[in-house]
Amino acid sequence: MISIPLRQGPFMHADVLELLDSHLAQLQSLRRNLTSPRPSRPGERHDAAAATLHSTQHFAAELKQILDPPALRSAGPLP
Repeated sequence: MISIPLRQGPFMHADVLELLDSHLAQLQSLRRNLTSPRPSRPGERHDAAAATLHSTQHFAAELKQILDPPALRSAGPLP
């Protein structure tokens, strides 16, 4: 498990949960698509894997904004 030190300030627990729920729903949808019992078109599984990567990168970028918003970064380190 990754441990990210939390900054003091306007940290929003509900925002993190909402973001995580959205991300997990996207991943579950992609997984259902990958495991559906039907023939797949050429490249479909690759596209689903790429969509999973994109979803995870988006999640990471959004979470970074919640944990360390630009306004706090520009103000310098908090005590």
